[in-house]
Amino acid sequence: MSDTFAAFGELMMRLSPPGKGQLWDAQTLSLTYGGAEANAAVAAARLGDTAALITVLPSNDLGEGALRTLRAYGVGTGKILRREGRIGIYFTETGSNMRPSKVVYDRADSALAALETGDIDWEQMLEGVGWFHVTGITPALTAVLCKESLCALDLCREKGIRISFDVNYRSSLWRWGKNAGEIVPAFAARADLLFAGVDDASLCLGRPFRREKGQPYAEQFAAFCAQVFAAYPNVRYVASGLRVSENADRNTWGGILCRRGAAKPFVSPQYEVTDIVDRIGVGDSYAGSLIYALRQGMDELNAVTFAAAASALKYTHYGDFTPVTRADVQALLDGDCGGRVRR
Repeated sequence: MSDTFAAFGELMMRLSPPGKGQLWDAQTLSLTYGGAEANAAVAAARLGDTAALITVLPSNDLGEGALRTLRAYGVGTGKILRREGRIGIYFTETGSNMRPSKVVYDRADSALAALETGDIDWEQMLEGVGWFHVTGITPALTAVLCKESLCALDLCREKGIRISFDVNYRSSLWRWGKNAGEIVPAFAARADLLFAGVDDASLCLGRPFRREKGQPYAEQFAAFCAQVFAAYPNVRYVASGLRVSENADRNTWGGILCRRGAAKPFVSPQYEVTDIVDRIGVGDSYAGSLIYALRQGMDELNAVTFAAAASALKYTHYGDFTPVTRADVQALLDGDCGGRVRR
């Protein structure tokens, strides 16, 4: 792409026990990096898009490690500020069967959270950007990050830069005096592409929606999207992953996309994912892959089908970041499901 897909959010250090060990008795922890917006940027970059992360990292070796990792995955780091401070951390443990996966955050007072109003020159940051992505995690962290995010979105609308917003609700992060229901609608109102499910709407968008027993989810999602389109005139697309979690090792995964004015949703094939390696980052991979597909000019059905396949492959890789390439996705779409060794 001639322009850049830029994502704004925190890149954290992720620490996890080996295998399916638990945090309470871990003797060693493996180190990787991740974060919702960075995960989406990595997904797009690995597929072949020009992608960059806008964030703040500490001026120390941990910040250098994070930069090196982003570059290894093809994400541009020229829009990253360096400051004194700490890198945000989160701890994970991988679930097994009926025991769920777990996340513990340690991100207070990080270099990004210490950002002050005006620290980011958004005119400069948005130079060359054609698509801007943010999630509900960033405005949840501090009042300043909420304000800066909205400033960025307003400037994007002035400049004709397309905007995607993923509700990505995390109840434990809203601690600065406002709740998601008070803030998230302002972000949704500025988006061209909104990532949200029916449950997200009830919690964050002020759109109470009651699920009807026995009604196919695609029909319920379409009815929900009709409400979103009526409430938010700028929104052209609403997308969601379709996840059914049988247990921590087995999920069914797919994607759904509604376009304003379309007669019905576009729904991908469903994937039965067994022996999950890592489910963290799958939704972000779906977001980045769908944005990539739309930026490539794919029609809606092909775009959601492509994104669902790309993010289903993320289940098979450890860590937040997906290494999946366009060739990997095409192989899966062509029916290569990994039964034979490639030589």
